[in-house]
Amino acid sequence: MRNLNLNFLILGIFDIVRDLSLEQFFSVLIKVIRVYPWLFLIIGVLYCFFGKEIFDKINFIIGGVFGLGLAFEVLYLLPRVFIQILILLIAFLTAGFIAFLAPYLLAGFVGFMFGVGLLNPLYMDLALVLGVIFAAIAILLFYFFLPMSTALVGSIIVGEVFLLWTGSTVFLLATIVVLFIIGSMFQILELSSAVTEEFTSEG
Repeated sequence: MRNLNLNFLILGIFDIVRDLSLEQFFSVLIKVIRVYPWLFLIIGVLYCFFGKEIFDKINFIIGGVFGLGLAFEVLYLLPRVFIQILILLIAFLTAGFIAFLAPYLLAGFVGFMFGVGLLNPLYMDLALVLGVIFAAIAILLFYFFLPMSTALVGSIIVGEVFLLWTGSTVFLLATIVVLFIIGSMFQILELSSAVTEEFTSEG
């Protein structure tokens, strides 16, 4: 039974990584939560209060797992165990690094296209400069709103666990709202205190 649950968890993780649909993401996530509620309760709380700190690490791990999944597809073509291990390691690190950069690159790309679109094709040179400026702004805004977005994801995970245990939609919504507010405030205060300490130490 445990092996079946573990296989379901692994398959669920791969489904989450592959599927870009938000509806499918939450559908698969809820199914996996029902198999390991205590595990996801801990993950949800960590994401709610320390999401900004673990966001990059989680992305790296998920990307690395996805890279391993792709590498396993070609391992049978490689005769030597050493080469197989090397390919797995390279696939994990490469895919993890791409997943680590992906959210920031996506935010920067959206900002860049928005900035270019404001002046293009009238002033192409200025449009490119404006695109770079908006790309930087978009990345900064993404980083600024990261505490709130991770707090929301964490509160939803915890809320789904409580929904599984209690069956109460009201309790689900109350949990999401309360944890989102508390988690966002906690992370923002942590971020502001860290920035203040950095400026103080530099001064």
